[in-house]
Amino acid sequence: MNAKDIIKYGHLHVLEAVKGINDEEWQKPGVTTEWSIKDMVAHLASYEHFLEDALNFVLKPGTPTPYLDEMNSDYDGFNGKEVGKRKKISPQEVMKEYTDTQKRVADIIEKTAPELLSKTGTIPWYGREYSLDDFIVYASYGHKEGHVAQIKRFVKENRDKNV
Repeated sequence: MNAKDIIKYGHLHVLEAVKGINDEEWQKPGVTTEWSIKDMVAHLASYEHFLEDALNFVLKPGTPTPYLDEMNSDYDGFNGKEVGKRKKISPQEVMKEYTDTQKRVADIIEKTAPELLSKTGTIPWYGREYSLDDFIVYASYGHKEGHVAQIKRFVKENRDKNV
């Protein structure tokens, strides 16, 4: 598996999905029953932090992992809390947080030996049979792709209504 490419393409798909989004579209609920595009990107930013923490859990033991800890302690409440933290900031600030965190994640992966990324048992909180590679594919790339599809569908439906 090529974790660098998976991270790169997941990120590019997010950027493509929000390209050309106007201010009204960023704020309008409807991507999910409650969330706007801004909220969805806030959610993706929190998951990017979560991925960074997962990498640090393995690569830098003892490093604080607040997003991983929060996810493990309050899985059901994690999304609402994280999106709520970003309600009062602009879409541009949310997007910057997402892209800055994504860059740190990409840098970490760039510096990590593929053998370590594919080693099973390194993330016991996810499952002893899984590796960081697995986590990157399922919890990052797959997760992003699902939400990218929601954003694209929302934008298309709203733009079609306004034609």
